[in-house]
Amino acid sequence: MALDKNWQQLILNRILIVVCLVAPALSLLLCNCLENTSDFPNYYVAGKLIAGGKFAAAYDLTQTEIFQHQICPEMGKRFVPFFIAFPLAWIFAVLAIWPFKTAFLIWNILLCLCLVAAFFIFSNIWHLSERKKLWVALVFGSSGPVLESIRIGQMSPILLLALALFSYGWVKKQTLIMSLGQSLFLFKPHLLLPIIFFELGARYFRVIGITCLVGAIGTFVAILLGGKEIIEAYFQLMTSRDVLTLYEDAGPTLSEQVIKLFPNISISVIAYVMYVLMLIMVFFMPLIFKNKNLLMPIFFSVCFPLIICFSPHFHNYGLILLFPAILAPFVYTTYSRAWQLQAVSFTLIVMLYLPVYGFLHYYHVLRGGINLFGFAIFIFAITAFLSLKSNDKIEEL
Repeated sequence: MALDKNWQQLILNRILIVVCLVAPALSLLLCNCLENTSDFPNYYVAGKLIAGGKFAAAYDLTQTEIFQHQICPEMGKRFVPFFIAFPLAWIFAVLAIWPFKTAFLIWNILLCLCLVAAFFIFSNIWHLSERKKLWVALVFGSSGPVLESIRIGQMSPILLLALALFSYGWVKKQTLIMSLGQSLFLFKPHLLLPIIFFELGARYFRVIGITCLVGAIGTFVAILLGGKEIIEAYFQLMTSRDVLTLYEDAGPTLSEQVIKLFPNISISVIAYVMYVLMLIMVFFMPLIFKNKNLLMPIFFSVCFPLIICFSPHFHNYGLILLFPAILAPFVYTTYSRAWQLQAVSFTLIVMLYLPVYGFLHYYHVLRGGINLFGFAIFIFAITAFLSLKSNDKIEEL
């Protein structure tokens, strides 16, 4: 009988956790005009073009804009370019199987499932109690980036699941799972490249090799479907001035804040200089620490925040990927003077809480203000580095 009660309590806790994770986001989603606020039409149109044998057209701004407005006139004047890299872009052709409305529903269910799966994988890695799981789910589910990514149908929850699988494989020493999770970042190569640089410094060559193999296979499939011109079309899109200036002042990256302060500086120059600087930093980060047991906290608490800060571009809703970093100081015992880092983490959690996030994003950043998320993340990375470096003398954790 006691066992039955324990199972009942466990099932109830899991239901509450899932509700805490997805109910707020689904409520926001249902309260909006779905097609008018969602970025899903760009994925659906790209899938239609790829399935129809027009792979390269998915990277043509003119053609995709016309097609998006034909399929979804509710978008009005909105237009969302398709930036997914070609090695995995052909996966979106699956969406063409269904009508738009059906595909839209399936897409949002997929995002919610990825969010829940990522949460439980991280909970397993961190060995959280049921009570702590519930608290983390409340924090997670009420955050602005989580709600925003679901509301507008962005694929950040998929990348969060990729990060969870990557972490699970790392902890369990399962190279294949770690590599497959990392390979999903082929959707966003500007995030994958710094991870590979970190692994070069950490000498994780097998993981890099499997990821490159997946990328090569994906590229081969893409060329089979669309020819070599898709590579030229993709790089032409990503280096065009229209793309470089499209979102140059809305994200949390430091380069975007520099542009706000000094508008005469070239966005492309400052963005790429900072990106190269970040690649150098993440490469040397594993090399300057003696205690290799610190590699995972270094990656999450130092390197990944730096990746966000120094990327050429990053959306605020993508800060969903920061949660493993800001929750790590409350989970791991590897930080010296942990209270200092926990204070910065708590500040970030408050900043990402939906009402605060909504004010900072919509009423400050989008009205021309400096993006405070970027500076807070940078301070977090520096604090984490100093904390971990002070603990570098410890032989065993």
